[in-house]
Amino acid sequence: MFWAAYEQQGNTIALWASDHTDRTIDLIVWHGEIPVTWFQAFNPFMIFAFTPFIIAFWTWQEKRGMEPSTVTKMALGCFGVALSYLIMAGAAARTGGDSGDIKKRG
Repeated sequence: MFWAAYEQQGNTIALWASDHTDRTIDLIVWHGEIPVTWFQAFNPFMIFAFTPFIIAFWTWQEKRGMEPSTVTKMALGCFGVALSYLIMAGAAARTGGDSGDIKKRG
Protein backbone atom coordinates (compact mmCIF):
# COMPACT_ATOMS: atom_id res chain seq x y z
CA MET A 1 0.00 0.00 0.00
CA PHE A 2 2.81 2.39 0.89
CA TRP A 3 4.67 1.86 -2.38
CA ALA A 4 1.50 2.25 -4.44
CA ALA A 5 0.97 5.69 -2.91
CA TYR A 6 4.66 6.63 -2.93
CA GLU A 7 5.08 5.91 -6.63
CA GLN A 8 2.41 8.50 -7.43
CA GLN A 9 5.01 11.17 -6.68
CA GLY A 10 6.82 10.74 -9.98
CA ASN A 11 3.82 11.42 -12.20
CA THR A 12 0.44 12.04 -10.59
CA ILE A 13 1.63 14.50 -7.97
CA ALA A 14 3.60 16.47 -10.58
CA LEU A 15 0.55 16.67 -12.83
CA TRP A 16 -1.61 17.70 -9.89
CA ALA A 17 0.84 20.43 -8.89
CA SER A 18 1.04 21.66 -12.46
CA ASP A 19 -2.71 21.83 -13.01
CA HIS A 20 -4.25 22.49 -9.60
CA THR A 21 -1.74 24.40 -7.50
CA ASP A 22 -1.16 28.13 -7.40
CA ARG A 23 2.62 28.18 -7.63
CA THR A 24 3.06 31.95 -7.88
CA ILE A 25 5.17 33.86 -5.40
CA ASP A 26 4.40 37.53 -5.04
CA LEU A 27 6.88 39.17 -2.70
CA ILE A 28 7.36 42.92 -2.53
CA VAL A 29 10.68 42.87 -4.37
CA TRP A 30 10.40 39.64 -6.38
CA HIS A 31 7.73 37.83 -8.35
CA GLY A 32 8.04 34.31 -9.67
CA GLU A 33 6.64 30.83 -9.94
CA ILE A 34 7.70 27.68 -8.13
CA PRO A 35 8.72 25.06 -10.70
CA VAL A 36 6.70 21.86 -10.58
CA THR A 37 9.89 19.84 -10.20
CA TRP A 38 10.49 21.42 -6.79
CA PHE A 39 7.47 19.55 -5.47
CA GLN A 40 9.47 16.38 -6.11
CA ALA A 41 12.02 17.58 -3.53
CA PHE A 42 9.45 18.08 -0.78
CA ASN A 43 9.28 14.41 0.27
CA PRO A 44 13.07 13.95 0.63
CA PHE A 45 13.25 17.24 2.54
CA MET A 46 10.59 16.04 4.98
CA ILE A 47 12.47 12.77 5.47
CA PHE A 48 15.73 14.55 6.30
CA ALA A 49 14.01 17.14 8.49
CA PHE A 50 11.81 14.86 10.58
CA THR A 51 13.66 11.53 10.80
CA PRO A 52 15.76 12.64 13.81
CA PHE A 53 12.59 13.64 15.68
CA ILE A 54 10.83 10.36 14.88
CA ILE A 55 13.87 8.34 15.96
CA ALA A 56 14.06 10.31 19.20
CA PHE A 57 10.34 9.72 19.77
CA TRP A 58 10.64 5.94 19.22
CA THR A 59 13.72 5.84 21.48
CA TRP A 60 11.84 7.73 24.18
CA GLN A 61 8.93 5.26 23.90
CA GLU A 62 11.30 2.26 23.93
CA LYS A 63 12.85 3.42 27.24
CA ARG A 64 9.37 3.44 28.76
CA GLY A 65 8.41 0.08 27.23
CA MET A 66 5.71 1.69 25.06
CA GLU A 67 7.28 1.50 21.60
CA PRO A 68 4.81 0.22 18.99
CA SER A 69 5.68 -2.82 16.89
CA THR A 70 7.10 -2.47 13.39
CA VAL A 71 3.75 -3.43 11.87
CA THR A 72 2.00 -0.75 13.92
CA LYS A 73 4.51 1.84 12.74
CA MET A 74 3.92 0.78 9.14
CA ALA A 75 0.15 0.99 9.66
CA LEU A 76 0.52 4.51 11.06
CA GLY A 77 2.48 5.45 7.93
CA CYS A 78 -0.25 4.03 5.69
CA PHE A 79 -2.91 5.94 7.62
CA GLY A 80 -0.85 9.11 7.19
CA VAL A 81 -0.69 8.58 3.44
CA ALA A 82 -4.43 7.85 3.31
CA LEU A 83 -5.13 11.04 5.25
CA SER A 84 -3.00 13.09 2.86
CA TYR A 85 -4.88 11.72 -0.14
CA LEU A 86 -8.22 12.45 1.56
CA ILE A 87 -7.08 16.04 2.06
CA MET A 88 -6.13 16.28 -1.62
CA ALA A 89 -9.47 14.77 -2.67
CA GLY A 90 -11.32 17.22 -0.43
CA ALA A 91 -9.38 20.13 -1.93
CA ALA A 92 -10.22 18.91 -5.44
CA ALA A 93 -13.90 18.60 -4.58
CA ARG A 94 -13.96 22.05 -3.02
CA THR A 95 -12.37 23.72 -6.04
CA GLY A 96 -14.47 21.78 -8.54
CA GLY A 97 -11.47 19.90 -9.95
CA ASP A 98 -11.93 16.45 -11.38
CA SER A 99 -9.66 13.66 -12.49
CA GLY A 100 -10.86 14.12 -16.07
CA ASP A 101 -8.34 16.95 -16.47
CA ILE A 102 -5.49 14.47 -16.34
CA LYS A 103 -7.17 12.11 -18.79
CA LYS A 104 -7.53 14.95 -21.32
CA ARG A 105 -3.74 15.24 -21.52
CA GLY A 106 -3.17 11.91 -23.14
